Amino acid sequence: QDSDNTYGSNEKAGQYLQVNGIKLYYENYGEGYPLLLIHGNSSSIKDMAAQIEYFSQSYNVIIADNRGHGKSGLGNQPLTYEKINSDLIALLDHLKIKKTNIIGWSDGAVVGLHIASKYPTRVNKLVSFAANLFAGEPAIYPWLDRALRHNGATIQDGLKKNPNDTELQHQKQIYDLMMNMTPITPIMLQQITAPTLVMAGDSDAITNHHTVDIFEHIPNAHLAIMPGQTHFMPMINPEVFNNITAAFLITPYKRPTTMEDLKIYFGFE
Repeated sequence: QDSDNTYGSNEKAGQYLQVNGIKLYYENYGEGYPLLLIHGNSSSIKDMAAQIEYFSQSYNVIIADNRGHGKSGLGNQPLTYEKINSDLIALLDHLKIKKTNIIGWSDGAVVGLHIASKYPTRVNKLVSFAANLFAGEPAIYPWLDRALRHNGATIQDGLKKNPNDTELQHQKQIYDLMMNMTPITPIMLQQITAPTLVMAGDSDAITNHHTVDIFEHIPNAHLAIMPGQTHFMPMINPEVFNNITAAFLITPYKRPTTMEDLKIYFGFE
């Protein structure tokens, strides 16, 4: 494996695809069943280095810099999750991948939910770590909502003074992606047919209540709220994250019930 911290700028594994008016940068590692990794807001391929390293031993790992992130173009239209999911579907088509597993983190998990809802036949299994269905409270904690809104106001003030500042314009697009998102509805979640592992840290940016709500609306879902973990578990504690995720991907999906187990183990009628 080409691992020397070159994920995200690996000349051997990296390519560009002209898609939906932008150049999309992506990297491809390993052989086996396809696994699409999707990074979060303000991140890029390199932030999922631990997942690329681990899963490329068993899977054909595909990961792109999402539109407006890393080496991928932004385009001249407002940045949305719908555009990102359209780019990734086009990438799968280009690679002739009809069906894939997906691991999405944060904004990547939002995109994963979009793809699994809109293109259910394209997703084998979905792992959604720290997704939110809409912007602001109560999906996220008040401290984060305040911090994000303060950040947004700072960007706006900067643009009033320097309307042509391309870096600030870019920051505003990334900010608006998150804060002006079209909500994912319960009906959209119910259209997800892929077995789904809904995950978050118990000290996440996403409220535990919100994570449970996502889990309860997806028909074939398991729930894992990880003890003592934050929004950055895939990077900070990849060993546990990768092991739990890997077990979910290889184990045939079953939604057991306590009633069944009462009958089996305690003769409960």
